[in-house]
Amino acid sequence: MTFYDLYRELYFTIKMTRIIPRYNIQSVFLLVIFLLISLAGLSSTQDTILASQHFKKGELLLKRYKPDSAVVYFKKSLIGFEAIDHQKRMADCYDKLAKAYKDDFDFDQALVYAQKGLETRLCGFGDHTAPVATSYMTIGSVLKANDKFENAMENYQKALTIRKVVIGKKDH
Repeated sequence: MTFYDLYRELYFTIKMTRIIPRYNIQSVFLLVIFLLISLAGLSSTQDTILASQHFKKGELLLKRYKPDSAVVYFKKSLIGFEAIDHQKRMADCYDKLAKAYKDDFDFDQALVYAQKGLETRLCGFGDHTAPVATSYMTIGSVLKANDKFENAMENYQKALTIRKVVIGKKDH
């Protein structure tokens, strides 16, 4: 059943039962539709607020040198942002998870999340953008912490190249 069919059925049902005077039928129907749309948007807003709160709590724990606790909140935040498909915030969560795992000396997990952040940003923003450069910097910092200096330097170089292109576009 399409939206139009549902509209017609509800309209004629109300009209035939004459519960509402004829001139108010459309007004009431539009009010009902508006309320339903508002309620649908409300749940995604609540999801965004909760995910943002988890993200901020994770950042606070990361600053207090509690990476294992921060991971829990960043994962909760990631679930919330995935539910609404917020690409930028998902990539930010991946970067923060990479930093938390790096600070906890779990370099393999850190690299996995840093690469997921890069993939998300490449899909969402394109190849030569500042967020992609940030992801390359994150990968470089994970590799540097794991004493893989040559690979880290390659990623830092990619980030620098992208940043030069981005700054060149802004004519600084």
